[in-house]
Amino acid sequence: MKAAIFSFCLPGLGQIYQGNYFRGCTLFSAFLLFLLFPSVRLMIPLVAIYAGWEAFKVKETFPEKGRFRTFLYTTAAIVGFVAWVMLFSPLLSPFGIQTRINHRADRLADRVRGFARENGRYPTTLSECVEHAPWLKDPWGSDYLFLQAGESFEIRSAGRDKQPFTKDDFVYRYR
Repeated sequence: MKAAIFSFCLPGLGQIYQGNYFRGCTLFSAFLLFLLFPSVRLMIPLVAIYAGWEAFKVKETFPEKGRFRTFLYTTAAIVGFVAWVMLFSPLLSPFGIQTRINHRADRLADRVRGFARENGRYPTTLSECVEHAPWLKDPWGSDYLFLQAGESFEIRSAGRDKQPFTKDDFVYRYR
């Protein structure tokens, strides 16, 4: 039963725990491959379910591995489970939110620069250069703010408190 839990949390870990190293490494490699390519990332749960089922159906013929070794596998399984949560729930992860805001701010800045090249001036608001309304919202539903100062500009997210110009704002300055 431990092997099934290990493999569900981190595909291939249960097989390695049972002594089937080749099978464990193969399942772990499939997990990493799906992890690297976002277009097939939804296959990861299927790999985990299969790995857990396969580890469960194999009767444990090995004697108890020892407390320290079980502790190491349990620790790896917990790390794998935390990775699952962070991978599939980016809003629960501060890194996921930060990455999402960074990406959106950079794309908005590209739109602002394109507008400036075409029109010879910066836009007065972000909605002047972005047609798609969801692009103008941060992860908490507030509008991104656009401020221009000479030849530079900044894009600002009000942050979790939804109040602009507070300490939790995400501020991006561009030239």
